[in-house]
Amino acid sequence: MDTNTALAVAKYDAHADKFAERALTLCMQPQLEEFSRLTTPGALVLDAGCGSGKDFGPLGLCGFRAIGVDLSRGLLAHAGEVPGALLARADIGRLPFPDAAFDGVWACSSLVHFDMLGAGRVLRELRRALKPWGSLYASVKFGDDTGEWTDSEVVGRRWFQLWLTVPVVSVHPFRLIPYTGSGVSVHPSRGFPYTWQMGPA
Repeated sequence: MDTNTALAVAKYDAHADKFAERALTLCMQPQLEEFSRLTTPGALVLDAGCGSGKDFGPLGLCGFRAIGVDLSRGLLAHAGEVPGALLARADIGRLPFPDAAFDGVWACSSLVHFDMLGAGRVLRELRRALKPWGSLYASVKFGDDTGEWTDSEVVGRRWFQLWLTVPVVSVHPFRLIPYTGSGVSVHPSRGFPYTWQMGPA
């Protein structure tokens, strides 16, 4: 875990209650519908960077079985309150799962505190954990491929990686599936959704 990620985890631990409350206001239904289009009902999905577990319910409603991993003990405590939650405290760049363990990976805002090099490492690890033709959803902050420090009333000061380009080399043999859902615009404050699927690039 790099320094920026460690600082972010410390912030989430210190402000877990506030962050969990704020997370409940976020709607990911359009992105979930797009992910569901590429992922078989009943699939085993890794919620990579699950935070407070806000997406467990929606993933379940889509017919998926979810396992959540996160590094923040404070947020995992909230996730543990979700009935039937399966959780592990782990670095998403060093997953405690065998190769090809999951049909899909849901990584909502999970790459935002990794620089490009770190994000490439994480994406390679998520690829390792995916079955052939498994699908990966990831959302990141849109920008100019640099990093920035951002202050938040909820969790304080954190570092974010801004993305303008897709690190295609890092995720080969993923192919990029253009986002076709409605209701999401490319905007720095909202982030940018990417969906990858395993297969020929």
